[in-house]
Amino acid sequence: MLKDGSAMASSYPSLMVVSDWPPVYTGIGMSSCIVLCRLFKSYPHDRILFVSQEVRKRELHIPEWVSGRLEKIKMFPASLLGFNLPGSMMANILIQKLIARKIASLCRKAGTEVIFVSPLYDGLLLRPAIIAANELNIPLVVYFMDDMVKAYEIMWPEYVKYASGWQEEVLMGSDMIYVNGPGMQSTYRTRYGVESQILTNIVDLEEYSGLRKLSSRTSKEVPTIVYTGTVYGAQQDSMENLVEAIDIVNRVGIVCRLDIYSNLMEKDLSLLGWERPYISAKRPVDGNKIPSILIKSDILFLPLSFDPRWNYTVKTSAPGKLAEYAASGRPILIHAPPEADISIIGRERNLGIVVDRPDPALLAGAIQSLIENPSYAIELGEKALDAARNHYDQNIVQQRLYFD
Repeated sequence: MLKDGSAMASSYPSLMVVSDWPPVYTGIGMSSCIVLCRLFKSYPHDRILFVSQEVRKRELHIPEWVSGRLEKIKMFPASLLGFNLPGSMMANILIQKLIARKIASLCRKAGTEVIFVSPLYDGLLLRPAIIAANELNIPLVVYFMDDMVKAYEIMWPEYVKYASGWQEEVLMGSDMIYVNGPGMQSTYRTRYGVESQILTNIVDLEEYSGLRKLSSRTSKEVPTIVYTGTVYGAQQDSMENLVEAIDIVNRVGIVCRLDIYSNLMEKDLSLLGWERPYISAKRPVDGNKIPSILIKSDILFLPLSFDPRWNYTVKTSAPGKLAEYAASGRPILIHAPPEADISIIGRERNLGIVVDRPDPALLAGAIQSLIENPSYAIELGEKALDAARNHYDQNIVQQRLYFD
Protein backbone atom coordinates (compact mmCIF):
# COMPACT_ATOMS: atom_id res chain seq x y z
CA MET A 1 0.00 0.00 0.00
CA LEU A 2 2.86 2.38 0.75
CA LYS A 3 5.18 1.73 -2.20
CA ASP A 4 3.33 4.08 -4.50
CA GLY A 5 1.70 7.36 -3.66
CA SER A 6 2.78 10.08 -1.31
CA ALA A 7 5.14 8.23 1.02
CA MET A 8 7.92 5.67 0.84
CA ALA A 9 7.65 2.29 2.54
CA SER A 10 10.10 3.44 5.19
CA SER A 11 7.51 5.86 6.59
CA TYR A 12 3.79 5.75 7.29
CA PRO A 13 1.52 8.21 5.46
CA SER A 14 -1.33 9.85 7.29
CA LEU A 15 -4.17 7.42 6.59
CA MET A 16 -7.96 7.75 6.66
CA VAL A 17 -9.93 4.48 6.87
CA VAL A 18 -13.51 4.97 5.69
CA SER A 19 -16.04 2.22 6.45
CA ASP A 20 -19.81 1.99 6.95
CA TRP A 21 -19.37 0.72 10.51
CA PRO A 22 -16.46 1.37 12.88
CA PRO A 23 -13.81 -1.32 13.38
CA VAL A 24 -14.68 -3.43 16.41
CA TYR A 25 -13.14 -6.08 18.65
CA THR A 26 -16.02 -8.48 18.48
CA GLY A 27 -19.65 -9.17 17.72
CA ILE A 28 -21.07 -12.23 16.00
CA GLY A 29 -21.76 -11.31 12.40
CA MET A 30 -19.41 -8.31 12.49
CA SER A 31 -16.37 -10.13 11.09
CA SER A 32 -15.66 -7.48 8.45
CA CYS A 33 -15.39 -4.82 11.16
CA ILE A 34 -13.08 -7.10 13.15
CA VAL A 35 -10.83 -7.56 10.10
CA LEU A 36 -10.40 -3.78 9.77
CA CYS A 37 -9.59 -3.49 13.47
CA ARG A 38 -6.90 -6.17 13.22
CA LEU A 39 -5.45 -4.87 9.96
CA PHE A 40 -4.54 -1.51 11.41
CA LYS A 41 -3.84 -2.40 15.03
CA SER A 42 -0.08 -1.92 14.64
CA TYR A 43 -0.32 1.10 12.32
CA PRO A 44 1.00 4.21 14.13
CA HIS A 45 -2.09 5.44 15.91
CA ASP A 46 -1.19 9.09 15.47
CA ARG A 47 -1.09 8.55 11.68
CA ILE A 48 -4.57 7.08 11.27
CA LEU A 49 -8.14 8.38 11.39
CA PHE A 50 -11.27 6.20 11.17
CA VAL A 51 -14.47 7.51 9.61
CA SER A 52 -17.78 5.66 9.80
CA GLN A 53 -21.52 6.22 9.87
CA GLU A 54 -23.03 7.16 13.19
CA VAL A 55 -24.89 3.93 13.92
CA ARG A 56 -26.65 2.44 16.90
CA LYS A 57 -24.27 1.22 19.58
CA ARG A 58 -25.93 -2.20 19.66
CA GLU A 59 -23.27 -4.60 20.93
CA LEU A 60 -20.30 -2.97 19.23
CA HIS A 61 -17.07 -3.28 21.20
CA ILE A 62 -14.96 -0.49 19.78
CA PRO A 63 -11.39 -0.69 21.14
CA GLU A 64 -10.08 2.36 22.91
CA TRP A 65 -7.34 2.98 20.38
CA VAL A 66 -10.00 3.12 17.62
CA SER A 67 -12.57 5.21 19.49
CA GLY A 68 -9.91 7.82 20.18
CA ARG A 69 -9.27 8.13 16.44
CA LEU A 70 -12.87 7.81 15.20
CA GLU A 71 -15.05 10.40 13.47
CA LYS A 72 -18.72 9.48 13.02
CA ILE A 73 -20.65 11.10 10.20
CA LYS A 74 -24.33 11.77 10.82
CA MET A 75 -26.60 10.33 8.15
CA PHE A 76 -30.30 9.60 7.85
CA PRO A 77 -30.85 6.93 10.51
CA ALA A 78 -31.77 3.85 8.50
CA SER A 79 -30.70 1.64 11.39
CA LEU A 80 -33.23 3.35 13.68
CA LEU A 81 -36.13 3.11 11.25
CA GLY A 82 -35.62 -0.52 10.31
CA PHE A 83 -32.13 -1.22 9.01
CA ASN A 84 -31.60 0.35 5.58
CA LEU A 85 -35.17 1.32 4.76
CA PRO A 86 -35.27 2.30 1.05
CA GLY A 87 -36.46 5.82 1.86
CA SER A 88 -33.60 6.44 4.25
CA MET A 89 -31.11 5.00 1.78
CA MET A 90 -32.35 7.31 -0.96
CA ALA A 91 -32.04 10.28 1.39
CA ASN A 92 -28.43 9.40 2.12
CA ILE A 93 -27.71 9.03 -1.60
CA LEU A 94 -29.11 12.53 -2.20
CA ILE A 95 -26.78 14.09 0.37
CA GLN A 96 -23.61 12.25 -0.72
CA LYS A 97 -21.96 15.47 -1.96
CA LEU A 98 -22.44 17.00 1.49
CA ILE A 99 -20.91 13.89 3.03
CA ALA A 100 -18.01 14.16 0.57
CA ARG A 101 -17.36 17.71 1.76
CA LYS A 102 -17.29 16.48 5.35
CA ILE A 103 -14.78 13.73 4.48
CA ALA A 104 -12.64 16.19 2.52
CA SER A 105 -12.71 18.62 5.47
CA LEU A 106 -11.60 15.85 7.86
CA CYS A 107 -8.81 14.92 5.44
CA ARG A 108 -7.51 18.49 5.35
CA LYS A 109 -7.67 18.80 9.12
CA ALA A 110 -5.82 15.50 9.66
CA GLY A 111 -3.37 16.01 6.80
CA THR A 112 -4.56 12.77 5.20
CA GLU A 113 -2.27 11.44 2.47
CA VAL A 114 -4.08 8.18 1.58
CA ILE A 115 -7.78 7.24 1.83
CA PHE A 116 -8.44 3.54 2.48
CA VAL A 117 -12.06 2.61 1.85
CA SER A 118 -13.82 -0.63 2.76
CA PRO A 119 -17.60 -0.81 2.20
CA LEU A 120 -19.08 -3.33 4.65
CA TYR A 121 -22.86 -3.10 4.60
CA ASP A 122 -24.49 -0.50 2.38
CA GLY A 123 -21.48 1.32 0.90
CA LEU A 124 -23.06 4.73 1.41
CA LEU A 125 -19.77 6.30 2.44
CA LEU A 126 -17.84 4.90 -0.51
CA ARG A 127 -18.92 7.29 -3.24
CA PRO A 128 -18.40 10.38 -1.02
CA ALA A 129 -14.89 9.06 -0.28
CA ILE A 130 -14.23 8.76 -4.03
CA ILE A 131 -15.39 12.33 -4.55
CA ALA A 132 -13.19 13.56 -1.68
CA ALA A 133 -10.10 11.71 -2.93
CA ASN A 134 -10.56 13.14 -6.43
CA GLU A 135 -11.09 16.65 -5.07
CA LEU A 136 -7.97 16.48 -2.89
CA ASN A 137 -5.95 14.54 -5.50
CA ILE A 138 -4.77 11.94 -3.00
CA PRO A 139 -4.42 8.15 -3.54
CA LEU A 140 -7.48 5.96 -3.01
CA VAL A 141 -7.10 2.36 -1.84
CA VAL A 142 -10.18 0.12 -1.71
CA TYR A 143 -10.75 -3.21 0.04
CA PHE A 144 -13.83 -5.19 -0.98
CA MET A 145 -14.83 -7.97 1.42
CA ASP A 146 -18.16 -8.47 -0.36
CA ASP A 147 -19.36 -8.08 -3.93
CA MET A 148 -21.62 -5.11 -3.29
CA VAL A 149 -23.51 -5.27 -6.60
CA LYS A 150 -24.61 -8.86 -5.98
CA ALA A 151 -25.44 -8.01 -2.37
CA TYR A 152 -27.71 -5.22 -3.57
CA GLU A 153 -29.47 -7.60 -5.98
CA ILE A 154 -30.66 -9.61 -2.97
CA MET A 155 -31.08 -6.95 -0.28
CA TRP A 156 -31.92 -3.71 -2.12
CA PRO A 157 -32.70 -4.58 -5.78
CA GLU A 158 -34.13 -1.13 -6.48
CA TYR A 159 -30.62 0.31 -6.00
CA VAL A 160 -28.60 -2.18 -8.07
CA LYS A 161 -27.96 0.40 -10.80
CA TYR A 162 -26.66 2.83 -8.20
CA ALA A 163 -24.38 0.21 -6.62
CA SER A 164 -23.12 -0.98 -9.99
CA GLY A 165 -22.21 2.59 -10.93
CA TRP A 166 -20.13 3.42 -7.85
CA GLN A 167 -18.52 -0.02 -7.64
CA GLU A 168 -17.26 0.24 -11.23
CA GLU A 169 -16.25 3.86 -10.65
CA VAL A 170 -14.10 3.05 -7.65
CA LEU A 171 -12.55 -0.05 -9.22
CA MET A 172 -11.56 1.91 -12.31
CA GLY A 173 -10.33 4.93 -10.36
CA SER A 174 -8.53 3.36 -7.40
CA ASP A 175 -4.78 3.46 -7.01
CA MET A 176 -4.88 -0.02 -5.46
CA ILE A 177 -7.57 -2.69 -5.11
CA TYR A 178 -7.66 -5.38 -2.42
CA VAL A 179 -10.13 -8.28 -2.29
CA ASN A 180 -10.59 -11.07 0.24
CA GLY A 181 -9.89 -14.11 -1.91
CA PRO A 182 -9.37 -15.69 -5.33
CA GLY A 183 -13.10 -15.92 -6.06
CA MET A 184 -13.62 -12.16 -5.90
CA GLN A 185 -10.31 -11.53 -7.64
CA SER A 186 -11.46 -13.65 -10.59
CA THR A 187 -14.94 -12.11 -10.56
CA TYR A 188 -13.63 -8.54 -10.78
CA ARG A 189 -11.09 -9.48 -13.44
CA THR A 190 -13.86 -10.96 -15.61
CA ARG A 191 -16.53 -8.33 -14.92
CA TYR A 192 -14.42 -5.16 -14.89
CA GLY A 193 -11.09 -6.14 -16.42
CA VAL A 194 -9.18 -4.99 -13.33
CA GLU A 195 -6.44 -6.68 -11.35
CA SER A 196 -6.50 -6.80 -7.57
CA GLN A 197 -4.42 -8.12 -4.71
CA ILE A 198 -5.67 -10.63 -2.16
CA LEU A 199 -5.72 -9.50 1.45
CA THR A 200 -6.54 -12.55 3.52
CA ASN A 201 -8.22 -13.12 6.86
CA ILE A 202 -6.15 -12.12 9.87
CA VAL A 203 -5.69 -13.35 13.44
CA ASP A 204 -3.45 -12.63 16.42
CA LEU A 205 -1.80 -15.99 17.05
CA GLU A 206 -0.48 -14.86 20.43
CA GLU A 207 -4.06 -14.85 21.77
CA TYR A 208 -4.19 -18.60 21.13
CA SER A 209 -0.69 -19.85 21.89
CA GLY A 210 -0.95 -19.84 25.70
CA LEU A 211 -4.48 -21.22 25.69
CA ARG A 212 -3.51 -24.19 23.55
CA LYS A 213 -0.98 -25.29 26.19
CA LEU A 214 -3.54 -25.02 29.00
CA SER A 215 -6.40 -26.69 27.17
CA SER A 216 -7.20 -30.29 28.01
CA ARG A 217 -10.19 -32.59 27.70
CA THR A 218 -11.10 -35.82 29.43
CA SER A 219 -12.31 -38.97 27.73
CA LYS A 220 -15.59 -38.68 29.68
CA GLU A 221 -16.62 -35.44 27.97
CA VAL A 222 -18.99 -35.61 24.99
CA PRO A 223 -17.15 -34.29 21.89
CA THR A 224 -18.43 -30.85 20.92
CA ILE A 225 -18.87 -29.31 17.48
CA VAL A 226 -18.76 -25.50 17.56
CA TYR A 227 -20.06 -22.93 15.09
CA THR A 228 -19.55 -19.19 15.60
CA GLY A 229 -21.30 -16.60 13.46
CA THR A 230 -24.67 -15.49 12.18
CA VAL A 231 -27.12 -17.97 10.74
CA TYR A 232 -29.06 -16.74 7.70
CA GLY A 233 -29.58 -17.78 4.08
CA ALA A 234 -25.87 -18.03 3.28
CA GLN A 235 -25.39 -20.82 5.83
CA GLN A 236 -28.82 -22.09 6.85
CA ASP A 237 -29.19 -25.10 4.55
CA SER A 238 -25.68 -26.29 5.41
CA MET A 239 -26.49 -25.92 9.10
CA GLU A 240 -29.62 -28.00 8.52
CA ASN A 241 -27.43 -30.69 6.94
CA LEU A 242 -25.24 -30.60 10.05
CA VAL A 243 -28.24 -31.09 12.33
CA GLU A 244 -29.30 -34.13 10.29
CA ALA A 245 -25.73 -35.45 10.35
CA ILE A 246 -25.56 -35.19 14.14
CA ASP A 247 -28.90 -36.99 14.33
CA ILE A 248 -27.33 -39.82 12.35
CA VAL A 249 -24.23 -39.93 14.56
CA ASN A 250 -26.37 -39.84 17.73
CA ARG A 251 -28.91 -42.42 16.55
CA VAL A 252 -28.00 -44.93 19.26
CA GLY A 253 -26.87 -42.51 22.00
CA ILE A 254 -25.44 -39.01 22.37
CA VAL A 255 -22.01 -39.29 20.82
CA CYS A 256 -21.49 -35.58 20.11
CA ARG A 257 -23.16 -32.22 20.65
CA LEU A 258 -23.38 -28.89 18.81
CA ASP A 259 -22.89 -25.44 20.35
CA ILE A 260 -23.95 -22.49 18.17
CA TYR A 261 -22.57 -19.07 19.18
CA SER A 262 -24.80 -16.87 17.10
CA ASN A 263 -27.71 -14.50 16.76
CA LEU A 264 -29.99 -17.48 17.47
CA MET A 265 -31.78 -18.11 20.76
CA GLU A 266 -33.15 -21.37 22.12
CA LYS A 267 -36.64 -20.51 20.86
CA ASP A 268 -35.19 -20.10 17.35
CA LEU A 269 -33.94 -23.69 17.44
CA SER A 270 -37.52 -24.81 17.90
CA LEU A 271 -38.77 -22.62 15.06
CA LEU A 272 -36.06 -24.02 12.78
CA GLY A 273 -36.79 -27.59 13.79
CA TRP A 274 -33.36 -27.95 15.39
CA GLU A 275 -34.53 -28.50 18.96
CA ARG A 276 -32.47 -31.41 20.32
CA PRO A 277 -30.99 -32.23 23.75
CA TYR A 278 -27.55 -32.16 22.12
CA ILE A 279 -27.87 -28.79 20.35
CA SER A 280 -27.49 -25.48 22.24
CA ALA A 281 -27.88 -21.87 21.13
CA LYS A 282 -25.25 -19.78 22.92
CA ARG A 283 -25.31 -16.02 23.09
CA PRO A 284 -22.54 -14.03 21.41
CA VAL A 285 -19.52 -13.48 23.65
CA ASP A 286 -16.75 -10.90 23.91
CA GLY A 287 -13.97 -11.40 21.41
CA ASN A 288 -11.42 -12.18 24.10
CA LYS A 289 -13.45 -15.30 24.99
CA ILE A 290 -13.64 -16.66 21.44
CA PRO A 291 -10.13 -18.25 21.46
CA SER A 292 -10.85 -20.32 24.57
CA ILE A 293 -14.21 -21.46 23.16
CA LEU A 294 -12.61 -22.58 19.91
CA ILE A 295 -9.69 -24.31 21.59
CA LYS A 296 -11.97 -26.27 23.93
CA SER A 297 -14.00 -27.57 21.00
CA ASP A 298 -13.42 -30.89 19.26
CA ILE A 299 -14.58 -29.92 15.77
CA LEU A 300 -15.12 -26.47 14.23
CA PHE A 301 -17.85 -26.19 11.61
CA LEU A 302 -17.52 -23.80 8.64
CA PRO A 303 -20.57 -23.77 6.31
CA LEU A 304 -21.71 -21.99 3.17
CA SER A 305 -24.97 -22.49 1.32
CA PHE A 306 -25.66 -24.92 -1.51
CA ASP A 307 -28.72 -22.84 -2.48
CA PRO A 308 -28.14 -21.28 -5.95
CA ARG A 309 -29.58 -17.97 -4.72
CA TRP A 310 -26.45 -17.50 -2.64
CA ASN A 311 -23.94 -18.28 -5.39
CA TYR A 312 -22.40 -14.82 -5.25
CA THR A 313 -21.61 -15.23 -1.54
CA VAL A 314 -20.31 -18.76 -2.00
CA LYS A 315 -17.93 -17.74 -4.80
CA THR A 316 -16.61 -14.58 -3.17
CA SER A 317 -16.93 -15.10 0.58
CA ALA A 318 -13.88 -15.51 2.82
CA PRO A 319 -15.35 -15.79 6.34
CA GLY A 320 -13.22 -14.03 8.95
CA LYS A 321 -13.70 -16.98 11.29
CA LEU A 322 -11.53 -19.14 9.00
CA ALA A 323 -8.39 -17.53 10.43
CA GLU A 324 -9.63 -17.91 14.01
CA TYR A 325 -10.56 -21.53 13.44
CA ALA A 326 -7.11 -22.29 12.00
CA ALA A 327 -5.33 -20.49 14.85
CA SER A 328 -7.08 -22.67 17.43
CA GLY A 329 -5.33 -25.80 16.19
CA ARG A 330 -8.60 -27.73 16.14
CA PRO A 331 -9.85 -29.81 13.18
CA ILE A 332 -12.11 -27.87 10.82
CA LEU A 333 -15.09 -29.37 9.03
CA ILE A 334 -15.89 -27.32 5.91
CA HIS A 335 -19.30 -27.87 4.32
CA ALA A 336 -19.69 -25.79 1.16
CA PRO A 337 -19.96 -26.22 -2.62
CA PRO A 338 -16.75 -27.25 -4.43
CA GLU A 339 -16.46 -23.85 -6.13
CA ALA A 340 -16.50 -21.97 -2.82
CA ASP A 341 -13.26 -20.24 -1.84
CA ILE A 342 -13.33 -21.96 1.55
CA SER A 343 -13.57 -25.40 -0.10
CA ILE A 344 -10.72 -24.66 -2.50
CA ILE A 345 -8.51 -23.05 0.15
CA GLY A 346 -9.43 -25.73 2.67
CA ARG A 347 -8.03 -28.41 0.39
CA GLU A 348 -5.01 -26.42 -0.80
CA ARG A 349 -3.90 -25.55 2.73
CA ASN A 350 -4.95 -28.77 4.47
CA LEU A 351 -7.25 -26.84 6.78
CA GLY A 352 -9.45 -29.82 7.56
CA ILE A 353 -12.10 -32.08 6.03
CA VAL A 354 -14.07 -30.65 3.10
CA VAL A 355 -17.53 -32.07 2.42
CA ASP A 356 -18.61 -30.36 -0.79
CA ARG A 357 -21.89 -32.19 -1.38
CA PRO A 358 -25.15 -31.41 0.48
CA ASP A 359 -25.32 -34.89 1.94
CA PRO A 360 -25.90 -35.30 5.70
CA ALA A 361 -24.65 -38.89 5.54
CA LEU A 362 -21.28 -37.74 4.21
CA LEU A 363 -21.11 -35.12 6.95
CA ALA A 364 -21.93 -37.77 9.54
CA GLY A 365 -19.12 -39.93 8.22
CA ALA A 366 -16.66 -37.04 8.52
CA ILE A 367 -17.77 -36.35 12.09
CA GLN A 368 -17.41 -39.99 13.05
CA SER A 369 -13.92 -40.20 11.53
CA LEU A 370 -12.79 -37.28 13.72
CA ILE A 371 -14.40 -38.62 16.88
CA GLU A 372 -13.27 -42.22 16.44
CA ASN A 373 -9.71 -41.40 15.37
CA PRO A 374 -8.26 -38.79 17.78
CA SER A 375 -4.79 -38.95 16.19
CA TYR A 376 -6.35 -38.02 12.82
CA ALA A 377 -8.14 -35.07 14.44
CA ILE A 378 -4.88 -33.91 16.05
CA GLU A 379 -3.08 -34.17 12.71
CA LEU A 380 -5.71 -32.03 10.97
CA GLY A 381 -5.58 -29.46 13.78
CA GLU A 382 -1.80 -29.18 13.47
CA LYS A 383 -2.07 -28.65 9.71
CA ALA A 384 -4.66 -25.93 10.26
CA LEU A 385 -2.35 -24.22 12.75
CA ASP A 386 0.51 -24.36 10.22
CA ALA A 387 -1.78 -22.64 7.70
CA ALA A 388 -2.58 -19.94 10.27
CA ARG A 389 1.13 -19.30 10.84
CA ASN A 390 1.89 -19.14 7.12
CA HIS A 391 -1.14 -17.21 5.85
CA TYR A 392 -3.22 -15.53 8.57
CA ASP A 393 -0.78 -14.37 11.22
CA GLN A 394 -1.51 -10.74 12.08
CA ASN A 395 2.12 -9.67 11.73
CA ILE A 396 2.50 -11.21 8.27
CA VAL A 397 -0.76 -9.80 6.88
CA GLN A 398 -0.17 -6.33 8.32
CA GLN A 399 3.28 -6.09 6.81
CA ARG A 400 1.96 -7.23 3.43
CA LEU A 401 -0.73 -4.53 3.57
CA TYR A 402 1.58 -1.75 4.75
CA PHE A 403 4.56 -2.40 2.52
CA ASP A 404 3.66 -4.54 -0.52
